[in-house]
Amino acid sequence: MQSQLFGESVGGLSFAAVGVLTVGTIGGGLLASWLAFIRSKFLEAFDEVDGALASDEQLSFVQQKTFYAFVPNAKTQQQQGIVLYPGALVHEHAYAILARKLARKGYVVVVLRSPLRLSPFAPKRADAAIECFAQVRSWAVGGHSLGAQTASDFITKGKHANKVKGLVLLGGYNSSKDLSGYARLYALTILAEHDKIIEVANVEKHNHLLPPTRKTETVRGGNHSGFGHYGPQMFPRPDGQRTISVEEQQEQVVNLLDAWLDLVWNG
Repeated sequence: MQSQLFGESVGGLSFAAVGVLTVGTIGGGLLASWLAFIRSKFLEAFDEVDGALASDEQLSFVQQKTFYAFVPNAKTQQQQGIVLYPGALVHEHAYAILARKLARKGYVVVVLRSPLRLSPFAPKRADAAIECFAQVRSWAVGGHSLGAQTASDFITKGKHANKVKGLVLLGGYNSSKDLSGYARLYALTILAEHDKIIEVANVEKHNHLLPPTRKTETVRGGNHSGFGHYGPQMFPRPDGQRTISVEEQQEQVVNLLDAWLDLVWNG
């Protein structure tokens, strides 16, 4: 089976088709086979992330059914937040170290969980996170790989999308929602030099769907799985090899995000 982790299908079936399957209008055997195939491709977080899933003197770790979050203990650092949708099939804990590092910059950082680790099955889960942190005045929403598309969808469908000032696309792109008219929405795409999962040509092809504020940065030496702590990613094709450590890649990502978020909220 061929799979587009950041497109409209996974495992050869569109999300619409999966919806049809789940209501039983097509044989359950096909659905069971598809689910088994998807689970066989799950990408687990490295063991080292476990130590990041805890509170300390600077941050509080919050865990809910549909998300986890890092919240700065200083109330003055709880006014801006960012919600992240994981990449397809990737365990949400793979983003814990990245999220924790970003939270230390002074943001509430939320990482969502998704049914079957596929964010299009729960595109509005960012709403629940936003409601949970009422002290946050303005938000950015983003995602990795397929999660970048789901974040883009949230801009047009989310109940609390009016509170979102920034859109973050990590190793992904928006291919279906025309956001070019959202003049007040900031958009940042962060690519990785050795990413072989997504094609730069597809990113460039769909740039016109982003708002005029769009900006693109590239992490030199990074790859697709380096946006999280998991891998190597071999599906739907082998990822490229990093020439820097995952820690170095994520340090670059955090610094790019921090500078951009300052522009979003203060520019």
